[in-house]
Amino acid sequence: MFAAFAALTQLGIAPELIAPTFLILLGGVTLAAAIAFGLGGKGVAQQIVEDGYEKSDEAKQQIQQQQQNQEQQSEQQSDSSESVEVDGQKLETRRLQREY
Repeated sequence: MFAAFAALTQLGIAPELIAPTFLILLGGVTLAAAIAFGLGGKGVAQQIVEDGYEKSDEAKQQIQQQQQNQEQQSEQQSDSSESVEVDGQKLETRRLQREY
């Protein structure tokens, strides 16, 4: 394609139309390639986005599970503590729990 436009320019046939016509055709080919690449990658892009959402949901569930475990542990620790008053001072002791 470039050779044909170069030959027309060298022959002096409509030189003021050759350059804009070549640029328009080149732009059209580039636009067509960009659209084809975009539509061809649609499935891949969709998969990447879906994987991202799944990973964020998994991370959210893990965080919620960790928070629940921490709350349960803090409740167990507060249940195992006792307070004793000695000489007017309140002392708090904790029982050690064995987990089997």
